[in-house]
Amino acid sequence: MRLIFFFAVCVSAVPSSSGQLPCPDIMKFFTECSAQVQDTPLGRLFANGNFRFTNLTAVLSDIRTTFCQPLIKAALKNLYGCFHGKVMTCLPSDWRRVIPPLDQSIQAFDYTCNNINDVDAPCLESDRSMIATNCLRDGFQGGHNFSTPDEFVTFACRVSLMIETCLDKAFGSCPKRTAEVLIEVNKYNRPAGCDACVSRPSLLLLLVSVLTFMLALLK
Repeated sequence: MRLIFFFAVCVSAVPSSSGQLPCPDIMKFFTECSAQVQDTPLGRLFANGNFRFTNLTAVLSDIRTTFCQPLIKAALKNLYGCFHGKVMTCLPSDWRRVIPPLDQSIQAFDYTCNNINDVDAPCLESDRSMIATNCLRDGFQGGHNFSTPDEFVTFACRVSLMIETCLDKAFGSCPKRTAEVLIEVNKYNRPAGCDACVSRPSLLLLLVSVLTFMLALLK
């Protein structure tokens, strides 16, 4: 289930002064929350579904026709809420600012479902994706200091803004509202601490976030 897996990866990336994870029970939380849906339609979906992740067009189709259906969508929100709550209780308070607020992540899910038809998958699958990759690489050359929560949050917020710039650069001329939708989802998933260090920009990226954010719903 990639939505939760994506969240776990974010938390696992949070450093600590001792070199240990500030919240060591991530996989335990994942198991506990996943167990709640084992015998439900959502659990059976993950157990039996043959999802076609051969290309972005197939991914978008599965999100639209399966994950955005009301019953599955509600169950996914509850599942993510379970995991989010456990992690936020476990994390030291200074590090909680790295995690997007729960209501914003839920809004990102809703926004994705409501706007996914405005994303042009063939354009995302073109050479434009390499433009975005190179843009991000060029924007973050050099070392970074993650020894304190403030430094880590500042970096995460810079990354979020850089993603916005690179998404617009790479996909701004794609058909439909492709770049706008991706950018908006990325904005919803900005770390909670960013409100204190950056102004909320206009629009940002997703399918890399809700492809990765919600491809996250499956493994």
